[in-house]
Amino acid sequence: MFYATDSADSLIRDSFSDTLSEKTKHECGRFSTWYDFFKAVDEYFGNNKGIMVIDEYPNIILTKDGKKKKTDFQSSLPKAIDLLFKNRKFVLILAGSNVSFMKNEIQNYNTPLYQRNTFHF
Repeated sequence: MFYATDSADSLIRDSFSDTLSEKTKHECGRFSTWYDFFKAVDEYFGNNKGIMVIDEYPNIILTKDGKKKKTDFQSSLPKAIDLLFKNRKFVLILAGSNVSFMKNEIQNYNTPLYQRNTFHF
């Protein structure tokens, strides 16, 4: 379970790195890109079943005033889904309280996550 706070991109990545280190029981270090983080997640799960939850996903992408943050998350996640996670057995759940943003992320063909979900509600 990863909880995204309303912080700078690097601080969120550091927080996720700390959480991953706790779960894997070894120091994962800091990740300079989100794709590096996703590679570590993929390595952790391998072909094992599991669930990864990212809560408050909009905090990674948007500032409090609704402007886009400078982050490589939106380009790294689809790449990770297509290249790393596609044939894995774990489930990735993106959650957020900004319902209109979440709906737009998966239903708008101009967004990186368009058609990369198997279920939403």
